[in-house]
Amino acid sequence: LKNFLSLMHILRTLRNFNLVSVAAEGTCLTIPDLGICFDLGTLTKTSINSSKVFITHYHMDHIGSVPRHILARKAKKLPPATYYLPTLFGTRFVHGIMKEFEVLGEEKMDYNINTFLMGQEEPIGEDRVVRPFRTIHSIYSQGYAVCAKTKLIKPKYKNLKPEIIERLQGNGTDIYSSEEIVEFAFTGDTAIGFIKSELVRKAKILFMELTFMGPNEPRPINNHIHLDDVYDNMDAFEQNDLLVFYHFARRYSTSLIVNTIQEKFPQKLRNKIFLALDGRDSHCF
Repeated sequence: LKNFLSLMHILRTLRNFNLVSVAAEGTCLTIPDLGICFDLGTLTKTSINSSKVFITHYHMDHIGSVPRHILARKAKKLPPATYYLPTLFGTRFVHGIMKEFEVLGEEKMDYNINTFLMGQEEPIGEDRVVRPFRTIHSIYSQGYAVCAKTKLIKPKYKNLKPEIIERLQGNGTDIYSSEEIVEFAFTGDTAIGFIKSELVRKAKILFMELTFMGPNEPRPINNHIHLDDVYDNMDAFEQNDLLVFYHFARRYSTSLIVNTIQEKFPQKLRNKIFLALDGRDSHCF
């Protein structure tokens, strides 16, 4: 019951999530209720309102719309957003690009950039933080996990009457213990090796790229995920309550994606899967 209620709370937070993603074209995940988004390979209506943007890596289909995001927020008279980038070198490079855009467009680019490295965390509201985790791609990349800090009454106090609880609190007794829940994780582009991360394994909801699924296609190495990679590592998703697959190559039709997953995976795993199909009907099993 505890896990069910926790998942329902997370789903309410994510109820309006917007995920647009096609391999090599553009990826952007927006969580409007938290005011954040992950990657800006394309500009969406909901992403414009995000004041904190977390970039997984520097390929254009994941960062290319940052200048458009800056100017769209300026047009709406919104304060400059903050962009969290995965390497110091990239931070300096993006600063340089923005200066060039200012010259070309004769318009000031108002923005903030922070280098966001492994081991750091960024607060989101009062009770959440974003933490990076290492992913595996053709260039340096990292995913992001949103962790919520909750207070739970300690087991030895659970069955006490309310007046006794109130008296204990009045005496300064700490009746609560702190617990951290990994609400969701977003991979960006990665090979399957990212599943070694504890943040990923504990995530209630995992937004996970799934680019290739052709039966005769060679598996990509240090690049993207093939359906067979998921099949060979099904045990790694035991703790995840929901798997959101995205980033499918454009050449796969909706029916092929749905039918292949239907045939490939056992019902136990299919019950967790949600397909985010850009521009097409999303699908759950």
